Amino acid sequence: MSITDQISAIQRLVMAQQFDAALTEVSALTRMAGNDPSTLALHAHILRRLGRANDAIELLARVIRLNDRIPNAWLELARCHQMLQNLVAAREAVRSAIALQPDSSAAHALAFDIAELQGDLETADSAFQQLLRIDSRAIERRLALGNQSFDRGDFDRAAWHFAAFVKHAPSRVDGYLNLAAAQAQLGALQHASETLKLGIRKSPNDARLLARLCELDEGVGETPADRIANCQALLQLEPGHEQGRFLLACAHLAAFEFEAARRELDALLATAALPWPALWVRAHYPANPVYPDIPATLAYRAELKAMITQLETDLADGRIDAALAARMLASCPNYFLGYLNDLDLTLPVGYAAALRKLALQSGLRDAEPSTTRQAGEPVRKRVVIVSAHLWRHSVSRVWRDLLCALPRDEFELRLADLTGTEDDSTQLWRSRADHWETGSRSVEAWRDWIAAQHADVIVYPDIGMEPITQALACVRLAPIQVTTWGHPVSTGQSCIDFFLGSNLAEPEGAEKHYSERLVRIAGLAASYRLVPPEWLGFAPPKQRTRLVCLQNAFKLMPEQDDAFVRILDGIPDAELYLLASSHGQALQSIETRLRQRLTPEQNTRLFVLGFLDYPDYHALLGSADLALDSWGWSGGLTSLDALCLGVPVRRCRAN
Repeated sequence: MSITDQISAIQRLVMAQQFDAALTEVSALTRMAGNDPSTLALHAHILRRLGRANDAIELLARVIRLNDRIPNAWLELARCHQMLQNLVAAREAVRSAIALQPDSSAAHALAFDIAELQGDLETADSAFQQLLRIDSRAIERRLALGNQSFDRGDFDRAAWHFAAFVKHAPSRVDGYLNLAAAQAQLGALQHASETLKLGIRKSPNDARLLARLCELDEGVGETPADRIANCQALLQLEPGHEQGRFLLACAHLAAFEFEAARRELDALLATAALPWPALWVRAHYPANPVYPDIPATLAYRAELKAMITQLETDLADGRIDAALAARMLASCPNYFLGYLNDLDLTLPVGYAAALRKLALQSGLRDAEPSTTRQAGEPVRKRVVIVSAHLWRHSVSRVWRDLLCALPRDEFELRLADLTGTEDDSTQLWRSRADHWETGSRSVEAWRDWIAAQHADVIVYPDIGMEPITQALACVRLAPIQVTTWGHPVSTGQSCIDFFLGSNLAEPEGAEKHYSERLVRIAGLAASYRLVPPEWLGFAPPKQRTRLVCLQNAFKLMPEQDDAFVRILDGIPDAELYLLASSHGQALQSIETRLRQRLTPEQNTRLFVLGFLDYPDYHALLGSADLALDSWGWSGGLTSLDALCLGVPVRRCRAN
């Protein structure tokens, strides 16, 4: 048998993955034809495949001494050095292979791999360009490499691969989807959104791109109108897309279009096999949060009770898995429960009990009791403050200066900022904090970080105002857990021990209104100071006695309408400004409800305003003669603002 025939036989063994047999045959052939470069190169290849790269390099050195013009010898040498992580030597060897055979796709592919391993992504991209010039099918390799990087959690490298794939295959939808997924994992949500929009421009009728864009829209701060438009475009392509309809309902809620949201949620509930999360969201948002009459408030209370009962049943029956429970927890808070002005604890306690079961089903757990501290740490009380409103928000205005004034030698402050919003208020918090943690994270990720702090006390200033703090408050992460009047109603939570209130604001016997232990702090229990406007605001010319009501539309229950009617009737020269702090359906509803009760002449003296810029709010309030408070859920900082500007505040009584 000739050498050529023997080499062919050995190559067949290699192709069959029979490397040990191939090594036996090639070793014998090498002894017989030791100076044949083809035999030596084949021998080296088999040694490398068996993991003996150093032995292979010795043989390849012999091959190159015999004939340095064999491209495959240099290519095999590069692979051996790559296996041994000798990347500089590997790079030099592959350059020699390319110089001898410029159109070798294998050589350019190896040059790409080596440059990537070295972190020289610019050279890697150049090598890939050459590879594509030779073999257009190589683009699939970038997609596969991107998927491999994604699967092992290397999202930076995955994004690099997918970006190259999108560049060279702009008509492929999977490239845009994968690139956006990698960007989202990196926290670059805005970039992910732009990637999807680029894909939609290339493939406007692909529902997958629109569906992913709709999921990202809220996270990147798209306007409610744009969110609605994107969801509607998705539903035009796929009318039965349940997630698209759910996201459309959420977008309507963001636009204060509560009735439109109800229609979408009802349509979803009519066809979905499982009512969650649609029923969960539906029950958290009344059809009209500005209740037209007292029966409407009673009807919404009944809806909440029915949802809680259904939730308890489905949790007990195992119909809600961990992923669905986590999704529900992160979707919405019980914001409107407090606005029912119901002092009976039955509903909030029942809601909180069901919420804790949902949290446990999602995988949240109480922290193990621990007093572990790092060696050498000062013995100070560790207070962790968890909030989504550390920016210039009323919650921050109430508590920031009080908590920041805790003595440093006695209290260590660690802050969990759930939003990442930066302004002058967060800078003040940062200046006092011993540790500041922020970022976009899941409920579970925040739970793990908080538990790892081994806090003595956790303060949740705003339970009920956004979903993450509400979910975290369901579990025990510190020996003492406290809330206060960011949302000034009882949480009903069994894991919240104290409610910090004011002895000036709480009437005698108020303890029965709280599931928590009420702590009456002397004075206002607020670090109030009037914030001066950044520019001079506008107030309408004043021609009459000016009355203002500063409370948002959700606080103005139907029971109060009679008081407004009697005031305008009893003070003929008075004008009433309602600063309803609302827009859309809510603003229209409160105005319609009130104007229906007034005479035509009285209607000329009623002015219902939505959200105002702070300077305009400041100017209008300063021009008032009297501020009218709401009952039930009264004013807080707005009332203090009025008093500070010399405007007396009068509470309207139902009788």
